[in-house]
Amino acid sequence: MSIPTSNAILPPTKKGYFSRFRVLLLASFPVGLLLCFLFSGVVTYVMPRLFESTAVIQVKPSANDTNMASFFPTEFEVIRSKVTLKMAVQKLDLTERWGLPVDEVVNLLHASVYVTNIRGTDLISITTRKPSREDARDIVKAVYQAYQERRANLENESAVSKLNDMEKALMDQSTLVEEKRKKLDELKSMPVLRPQTTDVEKVAAKVYLDSLTNAKNDDERLLIATQIIKEDNIVKTANTAYLKVGQELEALANQGVKADDPRYQKQQLIVSEQYAKMIELVKTYQDSLAQKVSGEVSENGLEPSANQAAVQSAKQELEEVNQAMDKLKERIAAVKINLTQAKHSVILHEEPQISQYPVSPKVNQNLIIGAISGVTLFPLLVCVLTLIYHLTFPAKK
Repeated sequence: MSIPTSNAILPPTKKGYFSRFRVLLLASFPVGLLLCFLFSGVVTYVMPRLFESTAVIQVKPSANDTNMASFFPTEFEVIRSKVTLKMAVQKLDLTERWGLPVDEVVNLLHASVYVTNIRGTDLISITTRKPSREDARDIVKAVYQAYQERRANLENESAVSKLNDMEKALMDQSTLVEEKRKKLDELKSMPVLRPQTTDVEKVAAKVYLDSLTNAKNDDERLLIATQIIKEDNIVKTANTAYLKVGQELEALANQGVKADDPRYQKQQLIVSEQYAKMIELVKTYQDSLAQKVSGEVSENGLEPSANQAAVQSAKQELEEVNQAMDKLKERIAAVKINLTQAKHSVILHEEPQISQYPVSPKVNQNLIIGAISGVTLFPLLVCVLTLIYHLTFPAKK
């Protein structure tokens, strides 16, 4: 038995969401690429062209710049400060050049001037971008020059103030030195009334003198003058200071300070100088003993420079104030050198140039971004619109 054929039409199968829009979806890729590419080109064309110019400088810290951690950040702010930028505006006469008020021009520069530290160096770059290539070059140059002048002025003001104080202190120190010198001259020339040396004093002086004369070396003479001789003398008076510096040297050694340490070497030098003074005092004391033994006095019964201890003390005071004055002179000389070098504390390493090509807009970058956006975003937009249309107008069965 044959099965009769049927002419009935089968119901249509259910289609997918995008089956009716397959061609549109495929066409969205080239269309989106073209549209976004053209849009990027138009935007790039209408964007203002900006030309960049850069100056590279080196700033030498002054003696007052002690905190190096904040040195560069501080100088960045000084370069971009309104005081510095206003000096640059005046150099270029930008108020007339741009036809704007001073404050507005300064604000424009503050927004467009960038200062950075070149990584791995102590160099600073000053950069700006402007529609005019000449303006960009001139502004960077003017900002650098204004900063150089301002830093030199600040250093000069500080140095001049310090120099005035130090010169006043030098005058006071010179007066003190002159007073000490006059005191020493008076002590040297001051005769001291002294009675004729008695026989007992002569005998004692002879014994002391012989013991010092027969000593084997300076160390033994120094020991005799300070320990064995019973009478007070100038060597005994100065021995306390000599022992003190020796004890300080010994204390450093006990603390583990090595012989090559600068502190140890400095104290050792002080001990050596004090020792040399002690040896000179021993010789002076020997001369005074010889005078006693011989009974020599001046015609009027007066012995000049008898107070040797006072003379030695005055010499030491004069030497100390002279050393202080010499150190003050060295400091003044250093400040004067810094004063003459202040204008060279900012060094230009790279002169700002006129840019031949604009840095903005970046044509290639904008076109590439437009092409990528067209290939990705436009098809995605078509898919979203397709989904919305399908949900709003579902396909009929």
